[in-house]
Amino acid sequence: MKRWIRALLWVTIGLPYVVFAGQDLTGAQWAPGHLIVNFRSEIGTLYDKDGEGEVISMGMPSLDELLARYRVVAMRRLVSDQILAMLKVVPDFYRLMLLECPKDADIPQMMADFERNPLVEYVEADLLRPQSSRTPNDPLWNSQWDKRLMGMPAVWEFTTGSRDVIVVAIDGGTYWPHDDFFANLWVNPGEDMDHDGVAYLYNDYPGDPDDINGVDDDGNGLVDDLIGWDFIRNQAGCAPGEDCDSQQDNDPYSINDHGTHVLGLMGAVGNNGIGVAGTAWNVRIMASRAGFQNTLGEGLVAQAAAIPCMAVPVLQPPRMPRFRTAGPTGRSSVALRAMNISPRCTIPPDTRTWWPSARWMRVTWSPTSPITVCGWTFSPPVTWYGLRSFRDTRSILERPWRAPTPPVCSPSCGRSFRV
Repeated sequence: MKRWIRALLWVTIGLPYVVFAGQDLTGAQWAPGHLIVNFRSEIGTLYDKDGEGEVISMGMPSLDELLARYRVVAMRRLVSDQILAMLKVVPDFYRLMLLECPKDADIPQMMADFERNPLVEYVEADLLRPQSSRTPNDPLWNSQWDKRLMGMPAVWEFTTGSRDVIVVAIDGGTYWPHDDFFANLWVNPGEDMDHDGVAYLYNDYPGDPDDINGVDDDGNGLVDDLIGWDFIRNQAGCAPGEDCDSQQDNDPYSINDHGTHVLGLMGAVGNNGIGVAGTAWNVRIMASRAGFQNTLGEGLVAQAAAIPCMAVPVLQPPRMPRFRTAGPTGRSSVALRAMNISPRCTIPPDTRTWWPSARWMRVTWSPTSPITVCGWTFSPPVTWYGLRSFRDTRSILERPWRAPTPPVCSPSCGRSFRV
């Protein structure tokens, strides 16, 4: 059944130009000497017929005249009785035939003539379609093994994302002036006074001077948060150059580039001839900061910063932001409650969130009946492990799993890219 559903989706989504009558062949390529015809049910079930180089006959004068006119020497069933008998949902393909004629036949005219016959349901050319795969022109695409592993070129054939989606990294800060981010940076509509959607004009200040007025225009308590917010303040042990003073501000930059790296994996602009392609080429990146780098060179996320960093994006339509978390070590009930802010994705109240190391996030629960989380239904007890290192790309159910993988290429601080 699942295979049939996938096939149906491919037919209905992957072949958008196929119609049942009056097929538009503008710009199309088709196999010469082939015509696909579905005959009407009054003809009965049809089977393969091969004239061995001679024109075939169906014993119906109006059809035989067309077969002779176009010198059709064979017709073959596209889907056999055996296959149709195994399908849960059976299409009316018992008379769906491929007609074979000379390679120089005028296929558009042949289509028109067969369509006019009252014994024909519909006619189509045997279209030749490029494989459903779309690769970006970003110069580091060949280094992005992770996107190929996920089969992203086939996904990008159908969608490259949506501007309705806002992505946030609950992580270190964001190098917002990165060339591969600019077109995808989220601009707060409540702070965009001139409504031009411009994120910034100068690389040393996060904002459009036309919008920065020292006023909390959208009433969320954050002044001039045009592209995001820096939630870090009063942190000890910060590396030189990190902003860890007593004031939060509207500049989410950090010298630690892990947040930039993660946001690049999610939403670096794709097919723009720069750097890499994100999973979603067309998305909005909220440039927030909940972490910092300490004097030992470690990247740390402060829970006191992570909580508001999860809350603020939910205020923005469509009110279902996509989070990527980099959690602290230890159990956290308040982190769980923050994850439940988004109404469409609620983790059960008896769940405990645990970061046993900087690499893993684990969620466990033991309800008395099957439970649904974010659209997925599981039978208890269930343990979910997330591999949070940028060197891993898999999340799994029920058991830990690790695999050695090469580093993943993504934007870094400055205009560089790292793995």
